[in-house]
Amino acid sequence: MEFIPYLVTIVAVLAFFQLQRKWKSRSQIPKSKLPHPPEAAGGLPIIGHFLSFNTKSSVARNLAAMAEKYGPVFALRIGMTPALVVSNWESVKDCFTISDKALSSRPESVFAETLCFGNASFAFAPYGPYWREMRKIVFLDLLSTRGLEKVKHIRVSEVDNTMKELFSIFSKANNVGGKSSTASPAKVELRKLFEKFTLNLIVKKVSGMRYSETEVGTNKDAQFQKVFKALVHYAGQFVLSDMIPIPFLKWLDIGGHIKSMKGFTKELDAVVQDLWDEHTQRRMNSETIDEKGFMDVLLSKIQSESVFGYSRETAIKATVMTLIVGGFETTSTHLTWLMSLLLNHPHVMKKAQEEIDRHVGKDRWRSCPGMLMATQVIYLIVARLLQGFEFTTPSNLPVDMTEGLGTRLCKTTPLEVLIKPRLPNHALYG
Repeated sequence: MEFIPYLVTIVAVLAFFQLQRKWKSRSQIPKSKLPHPPEAAGGLPIIGHFLSFNTKSSVARNLAAMAEKYGPVFALRIGMTPALVVSNWESVKDCFTISDKALSSRPESVFAETLCFGNASFAFAPYGPYWREMRKIVFLDLLSTRGLEKVKHIRVSEVDNTMKELFSIFSKANNVGGKSSTASPAKVELRKLFEKFTLNLIVKKVSGMRYSETEVGTNKDAQFQKVFKALVHYAGQFVLSDMIPIPFLKWLDIGGHIKSMKGFTKELDAVVQDLWDEHTQRRMNSETIDEKGFMDVLLSKIQSESVFGYSRETAIKATVMTLIVGGFETTSTHLTWLMSLLLNHPHVMKKAQEEIDRHVGKDRWRSCPGMLMATQVIYLIVARLLQGFEFTTPSNLPVDMTEGLGTRLCKTTPLEVLIKPRLPNHALYG
């Protein structure tokens, strides 16, 4: 019973900070006549709606269930931090157009401070001149239609490399280069293949080189992928001091997440610094004149040695890291679930293959020159996979569709498939 006085003290301190926060926010924010969105029931002082989440379901499933009850736009509190949940496209469009300025800032977080070069990542930076400048460069010069058009050949090239790799796996498994009709299907783990494909694609777009080309030791590729997967994990990590911003909670570091992030900083810095050093060296040697990556554009656009308080190198490295992480797991996860659904609905896969055969044939690869949307990653890689290979599951069992918990909807089990080439002309596979 000796711990009771300490427990009472902690509760009293938390209650004091909660009351002070409410009083401060009410006194500083002018009263508005605009209606507020409905707030989900079950919110408690200090901890907010934490107890309203079912720990056996993913965050997305929990929010979807709340949206069915409270509508497409509702509010909740993650600890002491208010949040707005939007679940229909009309409201999302308003958030990025009419109300973009009001929703542009980001709350302070340990992740942004520790692993984003001191809030230098525009994805986590607070609203201000630095955020506006970096966002303008990214969306006008890198991710615009014109910017993506300049690097569409990279998408096609990486898809070609993936087709070649799959055919190589099939050939080695059968020890043949001959007719596939008499050969046995080869086993492939698609999730790892998609992760490698996506990372190669994004790194080449960003720096002008495949991440395999940066290899110094035999484990460099694995280390590169491990670091960026870990970074995505840390981005979705629950840190109590972020949700309940009371100073001593950060010092206590309940769960040890802050210590873990600080320990990971060296690994992250080493990988990003490698990209920076190798890329700048290639620029000095004039090796990337023909294939300019996003980093070339950033170096051209950012001439000043200081960017609103950040050094030029820090701003570029943070932006590069954001682009790699932002596209890495989202694309590979999307591809994994898409192929899982097709494997569980073979009649749909067969219909898609027949349509491609009818309009494209089996003597050339499916492509649509000049059409930007048709060469986007998801459409292009899936169309090529379906055109180039027959897919089945081992023992013809359905694919396990179990989702991972947390903020990411990753597939919890590997996606193992059996592949067999469909095209009679094996020269097409490279």
